[in-house]
Amino acid sequence: MKYTSAQKRAIKTLNQNLQIIACAGSGKTQVISQRIVEALKGAGVRKASPGDIVAFTFTDKAAAN
Repeated sequence: MKYTSAQKRAIKTLNQNLQIIACAGSGKTQVISQRIVEALKGAGVRKASPGDIVAFTFTDKAAAN
């Protein structure tokens, strides 16, 4: 997947909290997923373990169920 410069910055911003707000279909879930992969690979200050990560994402369809 090709990422925009803003998406790349979000993926590489691993040493601070980050809130991602964007329109539908803009790739938010993909960016969040890739950011988690980067954190687990140890691309930040320290390698994250799965227990270190909390991520929330939802769609209108998922919220309706």
